[in-house]
Order: sequence, then structure tokens, then C-alpha cells
Amino acid sequence: MPRFRRKRLEPLIERTRPLIAALDEIAANYHVTPAQVALNWLIYFQGEMVVAIPGASKVNQAEEAAGAMMFKLTDAEMSQLAEVSRTLQT
Repeated sequence: MPRFRRKRLEPLIERTRPLIAALDEIAANYHVTPAQVALNWLIYFQGEMVVAIPGASKVNQAEEAAGAMMFKLTDAEMSQLAEVSRTLQT
């Protein structure tokens, strides 16, 4: 499919690098995956305005999603992710 060709995706991937780096850094501090950090941020930062429904087709994916609730990001970490993600909205 043309919209998924590498040349079209490379600029988009490059744009997300700061967010990926922040997720990686925070994940390393908690010994969790970047996906767990992202899910934790979504759940706690957005409050009751967002309901996260992670998809899982395998047991390990469900376990990873559940693991996102085993820690809580600090306010500073949540603000950092919010600020970095805002740059992707433009």
C-alpha cells in the first residue's frame, strides 16, 4: 500500500524519536517496557476522560498491559511525556 511505503513513513518515525526516547528512559527507571509507561501515562494523566482499552491477542500481551498498573509515574514524568507528545500534534 502506498501510504505505508518506507519513504513516506521515515519522516513520521523521525518525528516521534523524542517521545520514544522519553518512554525508553522512563521505562528503564521502572524496569518496565516503554509500552507499559505509555499505557500508565494514558491512564493516570488523562484521568477519567480517557478509557484505555489495550488490545491483546496473546497472554503475554495481556500480562504486559496489566503490568502498566504496577507503578505510578511521577507528576514530572507525566508532564514530560505530555510536553513531548504535544510537539507531535502539529
